Formats: sequence, C-alpha cells, structure tokens
Amino acid sequence: MNTLHLSSNDLSNTTNSEKAMLDEDMNITTSETDIYRMLLKNSCTLSNDLLELQQIEYEQCIILAEIDRIDVEKQRLKYLLDLLQSTKSNGRKKSQKHQLKRINSNPKSD
Repeated sequence: MNTLHLSSNDLSNTTNSEKAMLDEDMNITTSETDIYRMLLKNSCTLSNDLLELQQIEYEQCIILAEIDRIDVEKQRLKYLLDLLQSTKSNGRKKSQKHQLKRINSNPKSD
C-alpha cells in the first residue's frame, strides 16, 4: 500500500499554488471588470455616435425638403419671367405693327 507523505515543503507549495490560483482568479475578475468597463464606455460612445448620426440624418432631411421647396419656387419664378418676357415681346410686336400702320396710313409729303 502506498501512502502519501507530504512534507511541510509540499504543504507550503500547495498553499502557494492555491494563492497563485486565487491571484489568477482575482486578476481574471479585475480583467473582466476592466473589459466590462471598456465595453460599457464603448457602448456609451457608440450610443452617442448613433444619436449624432440620427441628428445629422434629420438635418439632411430638412435641408433636402428646403432644396425641393426652393426648386419649386425657382420653377415658378422662371415661368413668371418667361410669361413676362413673352408679354413684353408681344407688346413690342403690337407696337411695331401699330407703328407700321401709322406710317402706312400717313404717307410723308415731299
């Protein structure tokens, strides 16, 4: 029968091993806590970035709506300008016809 004989050196080694394991557990716990904190910080940063992106998208929508409104107004003004120019052009033609009629109806005396 084999019996296990432990010397005081063996017990102290076992105790040191247990201490080392506890230290490792503490390091893991500390490491996990650090990772958790880092992930939490990254999550907050990502959340802030997401909110900022949503704000930018909202502002872009407002700007695009304003651009559309300006384009509609521009087309309306262009139509009015074309209408005004054609009215002036028609007025000139009528004026020219009227002048021709006057000239033709009043021959110059020599």
